[in-house]
Amino acid sequence: MKAIIAFLIVITLFSTTTQAEDYYFEAPYPAGGSNVTYPGLDLSNAKKIKIKASNSYYDPMMKIDELEIIFENATNFKASNFKYTNGSYRAIVEDAWIYRKVYVEVMTPEPLASNEDIYVSLNVVEFEGVLDDVNMSHGQPIYDAHGFLEDVTPDVLVDQETIVLDGKNLTIQLFKRAKSGLEGEGFKLVTNWHGYGQRTIYLPAPFPMSDAHMFNAVGIELESHQMPDGFVDYSISIKYEDVFGGYSQSGPIEPLAMYIEQAYGYYPWP
Repeated sequence: MKAIIAFLIVITLFSTTTQAEDYYFEAPYPAGGSNVTYPGLDLSNAKKIKIKASNSYYDPMMKIDELEIIFENATNFKASNFKYTNGSYRAIVEDAWIYRKVYVEVMTPEPLASNEDIYVSLNVVEFEGVLDDVNMSHGQPIYDAHGFLEDVTPDVLVDQETIVLDGKNLTIQLFKRAKSGLEGEGFKLVTNWHGYGQRTIYLPAPFPMSDAHMFNAVGIELESHQMPDGFVDYSISIKYEDVFGGYSQSGPIEPLAMYIEQAYGYYPWP
């Protein structure tokens, strides 16, 4: 019985640590074109390039799992089973449109992240190497495009705290993944202050944003400081862990008042 229990524990730990993390990216209205002249096949305009990527405990590098190009005037192109070689992802898709095999190559910086450039090319396979080696396949180019990635991985609410400021409730919500975008970068907080509305705040992350896919926020840590005049001041930090739950730690302690004043243009100083 003890041996069975030990075996089940090992299996549970193995399945937990090898669980993959999924990420989603889009490049809207990529620039590019096509030289296809076949009647009825129009690859001249694409609405979006969509990418699903993942990593795991034993393979932390973020890799492309699936790619989809959404065309305005043609059936969408989908590819999977990518192989990564020399800075690019490559795959072969069978029976795409009128072609028996299409070779797709995707080039993008590592890791995938918002505002990074992506380049995609499609080619009709005219030569195949032995053993169906995708790196030995070559052919006539039929489409190419490039664009800038947006991280559209769904936000997940991981923690929520409520304090009282100026006699009114201020709710602070923390989301799972650190983000980088036009609004800011770092740990994402959404605040809702009764009577003042909702705002989005970003707290700096204690790691480069290029490594953000390796960490998840897990909790809000608030410290209250009672002043002699009765005024209560707050400090905030974010508890985070690596994406596979290997360890956890807290980021730097920040004065909450600074972020609230920046977001709302007001803070109830005594």
